[in-house]
Amino acid sequence: MQTGTITDADMIFFYLSMLDYLKPKRVLDIGMFLKRAGFVSRQAMSMEISREIVLHGVDVFPEYPLGIYGIIYDAVLDWETFLKEVDRYAAMLENRFDVAVLLGMEGILSREEEEKLYPHLLRLSRGVMTEVETAKRLIGSKAANGYQPVSTGAKQFAWVPAAG
Repeated sequence: MQTGTITDADMIFFYLSMLDYLKPKRVLDIGMFLKRAGFVSRQAMSMEISREIVLHGVDVFPEYPLGIYGIIYDAVLDWETFLKEVDRYAAMLENRFDVAVLLGMEGILSREEEEKLYPHLLRLSRGVMTEVETAKRLIGSKAANGYQPVSTGAKQFAWVPAAG
């Protein structure tokens, strides 16, 4: 697993705009996008993530703990625990999310980690916000059937809806 921060303004805009558009009640954030983007609150770019939205983070970099993320996120699991528990987690109806976020993870997860994660993402949520390349890998691994492209004007991202 590699480390990295998110500095892509288009990706941050996509994330915030999609949350505003989808109006989710529960969000599963694989990789803790907000932490990696350097957010220290639920506000940025004149947009706000409502306190009514429950944010669950899966921290792929727990070696860099910052107390503020315990305030921004309603719950945080470390990556290893999440991978061990993902089968049980996906089977429990109360653990369903409106949105799963898998942004800025290019080159961070190993192929084995992706192969373990992908089949569960769409069982855990109504859809996944991600990059087009990741959406294509989701489709290639048969975890998804297709995606809807979403443009920020400068870049293309993907909304991968859960089947049925």
